[in-house]
Amino acid sequence: MKYIFLTITLILLGLPVMAQAAILPPCTATGNCGVCDMMFTINAIMRWITFVAGSLALLLFVWGGVMFLTSAGRSEKITKAKDILKNTLIGAVLVFVAWTFVNLVITSIAGKQEVLLYTEPQAEKWYNLCVGGSNECVGKGDGYPCNERNGHCEGGQCESGSACEWLNDQPGYEQYACRNFTDCGLKSYEECDTASNCIKNLCPGGAEEVCCFPK
Repeated sequence: MKYIFLTITLILLGLPVMAQAAILPPCTATGNCGVCDMMFTINAIMRWITFVAGSLALLLFVWGGVMFLTSAGRSEKITKAKDILKNTLIGAVLVFVAWTFVNLVITSIAGKQEVLLYTEPQAEKWYNLCVGGSNECVGKGDGYPCNERNGHCEGGQCESGSACEWLNDQPGYEQYACRNFTDCGLKSYEECDTASNCIKNLCPGGAEEVCCFPK
């Protein structure tokens, strides 16, 4: 139970970071989100939980290993160390199996091509709902990037101007703009995942361009 409590505590402590680290889609600024935003958000949250669970599992493995090595032959400490290692392994396997299942379902619905040969005339293939098709903004809320991140979705259509520019017009995001990650005090592109002043994948250009504001 204490391990479960610790895991929940870590997740709750990380919720503010989740909200600011590109896990929540841009449409949360207006509340006008689509079904694809929900799918992508679930996928992102599951990835975050997997990261936390993996880090916690590593910590517990180290703890159990140290306890085992320092048991000095005492059977009760050996038994406790084995229980920690066994329970950690079981927990890690369950988390990764759950993530794999959810990721498979979301990917199949939101991003996998040729899942179902459905060719009814004038119909949008259901598996293209979140990957493009004739209108890549179908099922996506305002502010979602489109046209290779050169545009943004608004009212179900791809409009000019990046998603970062759209976000800049929303209350509370006035200082956001497409910048190099170093201009916002970040040491790497990956650091944007946990930074409170940075959001990935809203700007055109290469991997160094992020939507952020200087701190």
